[in-house]
Amino acid sequence: MLKIITLEEAVGSTLAHDITEIRPGVFKGPAFRKGHTVCQEDICHLQRLGKNHLYVIDLAEDEIHENEAAAILAAALAG
Repeated sequence: MLKIITLEEAVGSTLAHDITEIRPGVFKGPAFRKGHTVCQEDICHLQRLGKNHLYVIDLAEDEIHENEAAAILAAALAG
């Protein structure tokens, strides 16, 4: 399930989508990728990117992340 939480609650949570960083003339791309587990060291960087809330994945015990499901399916199809 997808839920929105504050940065203070985010440590240990899994990002539901990429977070893009743009530094004009220097860099444009993902600062954090979908599936990244937020750690305490990430909080300052997220604040600099203007993030106050994050969309995170809150999986039930009987659910798996879509990336893991895709890898399992790909392995099964590949034989």
